[in-house]
Amino acid sequence: MGPSRSLSSRSVLTVQVPADAKPGKYTGSVVVSADGLAEKNLPVELEVFGWALPSPKDFRMKHTNTFSPDSIALYYKVPYWSDKHMELMGKSMKLMAEVGARQVIVHMARYTQSRDKFNCRDSMVRWKKHNGSYEYDFSALEKYLDLVEKTMGSPRPLRINCWTEARKKTGTWDRPCPVSLLDPATGKVTALDQPAPGGEACLKFWKPVLTELRKRIEKRGWWDVTTVGHSSYCYNPNPGLVDVVGRIWPDARWSYTAHNGKLGGAFKGKEKTMPRAVTVCVWTEGKMTPRGYRELLKPGREKLIWNSVCRNRHIDYGSARNPYRSSVRCIYRLPEEMLLRGHDGLGYLSSELFPIENPKRRGRYDRVTINAGGVAGMSTKSLLAPGKDGPIPTERYEGFRQSVQECEAILYLQGALEAKSISGALAKKIDSYLQIRGEAFLKGISAGQAGNRELLRLAAEVAKATGK
Repeated sequence: MGPSRSLSSRSVLTVQVPADAKPGKYTGSVVVSADGLAEKNLPVELEVFGWALPSPKDFRMKHTNTFSPDSIALYYKVPYWSDKHMELMGKSMKLMAEVGARQVIVHMARYTQSRDKFNCRDSMVRWKKHNGSYEYDFSALEKYLDLVEKTMGSPRPLRINCWTEARKKTGTWDRPCPVSLLDPATGKVTALDQPAPGGEACLKFWKPVLTELRKRIEKRGWWDVTTVGHSSYCYNPNPGLVDVVGRIWPDARWSYTAHNGKLGGAFKGKEKTMPRAVTVCVWTEGKMTPRGYRELLKPGREKLIWNSVCRNRHIDYGSARNPYRSSVRCIYRLPEEMLLRGHDGLGYLSSELFPIENPKRRGRYDRVTINAGGVAGMSTKSLLAPGKDGPIPTERYEGFRQSVQECEAILYLQGALEAKSISGALAKKIDSYLQIRGEAFLKGISAGQAGNRELLRLAAEVAKATGK
C-alpha cells in the first residue's frame, strides 16, 4: 500500500498505509495546532482498498526531474559537498523518488547550458595537474552517488552532462563550459577550459576521466540506466562529439532535451551512430487521446523515456486567462495528461530551486538556472518547500503524488486488459471505466473522489481475481 491522502484546495493529510493493512474503513483523529490558536481535534476517516501500489522504484511513470545541489547549498548556506549539504539534498531525493522522479544529473562541467553562474559552480569531478598530465578527484561525485543510492536506489536515468551546445558554423562552444581544476596544495578551485568539440584533443581530454567514471558507474550496477546528456534549442550534438563518445563509450545511449525531441531515434556522427534512450520535448509532444497510455505498455517501450516539458503550463505565476498555473489543480492533472499523450512522465520538473538572495542587491532574490534537463523559467521551480531543516512536501507535491499513484492504478488496469488476465463482465466494466475517464479528462473533467474510489475498487477486484 502507498500513502493515502485527501486533496482539496484547503488542506492535505498524508497517511502511510502499512503493506499488510486489511481493506476497509478506518477512523481516527488528528490534533492541529498553531501559535496563538487553541488546539483542534479533527476527525479522520481513511478507506483502504485491497490493491497494493508497486514500490515507487517500480513505478511505470518516469519523470525527468532536476535536482539542484547549488540551490540547496546557497539557500541553507552550507559548504558544498559537506555532510550537512548531503543531508539536506537527501531529503529532496527521497521525496522525489516517492513520485517516480529519479533522474540524476552528473555535471562534469561548470555552468553547463547556462549563462547564470549560480548554476553548476563546480564540476562534480575535479581535474588535478600532476607531472604534466591530469589526475581526477572523484570524492565529491562518489559522495553524491552514495547519497543517491541511499535515498533513491538506482537513478532513472543517470545523465552525464559534459558539454554545452556547439556552434554550427565555427565548431566552437556556444557558451563557456570549463571543468574545475583543483590545486591540491592550496585547495583552490579554478576554471579549466576544455578543448573545442570533437577531434583528437577533445578525445584525449575526456577519455581518461570518462573511462574511470564508467568503472565507478558499473561498480554500482547503473550502466544500463546511464545516458550522455545533450540539450539544445532543436539541434543534434556536434557530429565530432558523437564520434568522441562513440570511441570512449561505444555502447552508450544519449538523453536529448530540445523543442523537437521525438521518441527514440539516434544521433549521427561522421563515424558513429548512437541511440537515444531519453527525450524531453516541447513542440513534438504526443497527442492526447482517451487511452494514450496504451503506448507505454507495448513490448520494449519501457526501455525508452519520452517526456513533455508541458512548457508554460505549470510556470510559477498565473494570468487572467490561466489562473491555475502551478496551482494544486494544475500540478495534480499533469501526470494523467502525460499518460494520455503517451508520455512516460513530465520533463523539466524542478524540485528545489529555492529563491537565493542576490549578494549585490539586498532584497532581490534570484533562482539557480537549470538548463541541462530543466528550465526554471518555463516550469515549476520548486515542487518542494524550504523547511527549517531541509526540503519538505507542499500541497502541490501531495497533489502530484496522488495523481502519480492514480496513474499507476490506471496502468495496472490497462495492463490486466492487455494481458487478458481478466475477462467477462469485469473486463468490460474496466474497459468502460477507463474509456469514460479518458474522454472526460479530455473535456477538462477530473474523476473526483467518487471516480478515484471506483478506480481503486476496480484495481482491488483485479487483484482478487488474479490472485496478485
